[in-house]
Amino acid sequence: MLSSIVDWLGREGGALFSWWLLTALAGIAVFPLTFRLMRGLPGRGYALARTAGIILVAYPFWLLNVLGLLRNDAGNTALVAIGLLVLSIISYATWRDREPIIPWLRANYRLIIATELIFVAAFASWALIRALNPDVTGTEKPMEMGFLAATRRSLSFPPNDMWMSGYAISYYHFGYIMIAALANLSGVTNGMAFNLSAALLFALTCTGAFGIGYELVAARLAELPPEKRRLRWSPYAVGLLAMVMLALMGNLGPALIEVPYQTKALPDSYFQMMDVKERDIVGPTTCPQTGQIPPKCYWWWFAWSRVVRDRDIQNVPIEIIDEIPAFSWVLSDVHPHVLSLPFVLLALTLMLNLVLTKRGAHPWEFLIYVVCIGGLAFLNSWDASFIVLLVASEALRRLLRNGTGRLTREDFGGIAGFGGLVALLTGILYSPFFISFRSQAGGPLPSVIWATRPQQFFLFFGIFAVILAVYVAVEAWRGRGTFNTRLAREIILYSAGLLAFLLVATTLIAWISPDIRAAVFSIVDGSGGVLGVLPTVLGRRLLGAVTEGFLLALVFGVIGRLFVREPRNADGIPTRNLITYSPATAFVLMLIGAGAVLVLTPDFVYLRDVFSNRMNTVFKLYYQAWAVWSIASAYAVWSVLADPIAEALPQLRVSRGVRLAFSAAAVILIGAGMIYLPLAIDSRAIMDGGHANGTVTALTLDGGRTLASGADDYTVITCLSNLVKGDMAVVAEGMIEPMSYNAQYGRVSVLSGIPTIMGWSNHESQWRGSTYDAIHGTRVQDEAKLYNTLDLVEAQQIIKKYHVTYIYVGPTEHNLYDANGGLSKFDNLTPICRSGESAVYATDTLNAGTIAANTPPEQ
Repeated sequence: MLSSIVDWLGREGGALFSWWLLTALAGIAVFPLTFRLMRGLPGRGYALARTAGIILVAYPFWLLNVLGLLRNDAGNTALVAIGLLVLSIISYATWRDREPIIPWLRANYRLIIATELIFVAAFASWALIRALNPDVTGTEKPMEMGFLAATRRSLSFPPNDMWMSGYAISYYHFGYIMIAALANLSGVTNGMAFNLSAALLFALTCTGAFGIGYELVAARLAELPPEKRRLRWSPYAVGLLAMVMLALMGNLGPALIEVPYQTKALPDSYFQMMDVKERDIVGPTTCPQTGQIPPKCYWWWFAWSRVVRDRDIQNVPIEIIDEIPAFSWVLSDVHPHVLSLPFVLLALTLMLNLVLTKRGAHPWEFLIYVVCIGGLAFLNSWDASFIVLLVASEALRRLLRNGTGRLTREDFGGIAGFGGLVALLTGILYSPFFISFRSQAGGPLPSVIWATRPQQFFLFFGIFAVILAVYVAVEAWRGRGTFNTRLAREIILYSAGLLAFLLVATTLIAWISPDIRAAVFSIVDGSGGVLGVLPTVLGRRLLGAVTEGFLLALVFGVIGRLFVREPRNADGIPTRNLITYSPATAFVLMLIGAGAVLVLTPDFVYLRDVFSNRMNTVFKLYYQAWAVWSIASAYAVWSVLADPIAEALPQLRVSRGVRLAFSAAAVILIGAGMIYLPLAIDSRAIMDGGHANGTVTALTLDGGRTLASGADDYTVITCLSNLVKGDMAVVAEGMIEPMSYNAQYGRVSVLSGIPTIMGWSNHESQWRGSTYDAIHGTRVQDEAKLYNTLDLVEAQQIIKKYHVTYIYVGPTEHNLYDANGGLSKFDNLTPICRSGESAVYATDTLNAGTIAANTPPEQ
């Protein structure tokens, strides 16, 4: 294996180095700016510099391209990066009270070295894992590869849709613009860029989590006298723990289900109660109990992105996606929620900076906040929820500034103005995307019969649930003199009542609205009506209330601790107004509350989409909750066990017994969560990659070949891609509908970035919502007719209708159209590229060449 790795680095190490260098240069270009911007942070956000550099280059590059002032190529990308460097230097140079950078770098060399080592280790290690199995055929990788290839080929933005010729991508595609820019600058193939981007996202997430964990603890330690801050390793330890919990740790499913399931260590009733897909001992399963760990069943690790399982009124299982970052890396889909993750961490870091600076943002600072945090809506529209958290951070800043534990009328006005300005500027700065964006998502629908059961909540969030419950209890105890029980109780009671009212109200609205009723109550209507299903509904809501009660209890603790009441003396007389918690602690408490709200939401409401259930809402909101709770949990472990400020004060010091019990529980739980990733990597990279039992298989990051139907197919598609310049070409290739998740269809457009007439119809219908039918028309039928017809006039009509410039004939096309005889019309043509049975023809030769071949010679 070592020789294979050395050989691989010799062939592709230059590509890895180029991406490391390009991202490092982006970080360097932006650091003078972020050094000034993030002066509230002890580490100046250094670990997030690469991420900040990428988005602050990508935003003006995208906007200037949309405005027609730049072209999408490597030279213009470099020009924007140079412009950012100049602006960054100017920003630093015009800083009236600027601090010298060089002494800061010297004083913080440990942070710099740690950050760079983490990035290199994470980037190189995941690149190696992808090189062991570079396959990009499964799940939605072809779609993502197509977005990347189409974005690279498009000379202007928005990029062309590779699966709907004549139209732009109708999807959140900011992340693909970033990856395409790196790919263009480095000159790597699309297949290599895809797998390099997976490694890069892993590395940026690891360093980002490390960075925000470091900043939280360093900010807390800044409250110590200077002589006691030196050589403290706590910020590094907590940063690493945050990285582990966010990026490397799995949920409790493998430990509590997979291991006992495979070894038959627990009775069948246990697995039936847990009700995890294919591990419930009911019905057929693709993963039999073999007694082996890891299991030998194909993609066993996939089940742990489906821990939560809903059931309809008739008890039929409904698949719910609840992906976590560790699963994302193993699957290695470069999907928007994964592309967005490093930038979510950047957003959280900027929010922490806002809180710690204890003053309002200057206009230029505010603009950067909006570009970076508002841009999450363009990266992954679900992450627009973090814009709300930015407003909450402004409220927290004001709460800390006035020190009274309450917000004044002036504060509420300021928060409302802040939120309104954030929304307005986000809408303006990203208006080209919002104007053109279409989606299958509709309005909110009530989650009448679906609530997350407590056993499945614990499987998914149990590690965080235990740690955060203890931490919130400890913080409530630490603030016992100022804990605002009355306010917390009132808010929780009002919130619970409001949630119940909204659920009932939206249910009634859905009941009387024919369109919504069909989506929400179709099964109810067929199951005996309301009275027939009422006992089942009430039973499920009561079971879900256990989960919801826990989440509301967390929110109760957060509110009571943050919004302190006046301490009172023995006679009950108020003594003074005082906030006794640190800004870092306040920020972590805010994250805990935000995570609880995110997890609560799909128990009451979900967004309407083609799935007609809460699958997508649970998926996206739980993913966000995992991010904020992992950061909060890392800080919580340190705060309970090792906060030196609390340790120095008897009234804040946690007892030794509690600390021992808590540390034991944390070690066991985190250790249980760490089972998943190494076992999944072994299965995914070693077994599936063909490297087991000493087998020697060449390593490569270029996954493009896995999408083609053989070597000849790949050769011809690559030839076509290299020959075609610009973004005006359209290629016809074989297609049927409905179609999704089959890499043999749409592969030519995916690998080359040249749009085809029609690709995966199931996905296009999701992206385009109500506009899909009109745009789709008869595209697939016309494409089949183009291949099958012997009538040249009919073929030319289709070519003209869709502006087709190339027709591809390969294994997929032969399988679809050989029997109809229409492919014979290409026999007398000279293809522009050919290898084996695969060939591609220019349409300007179809008419002339075929007519010439069928015209009798002159007598």
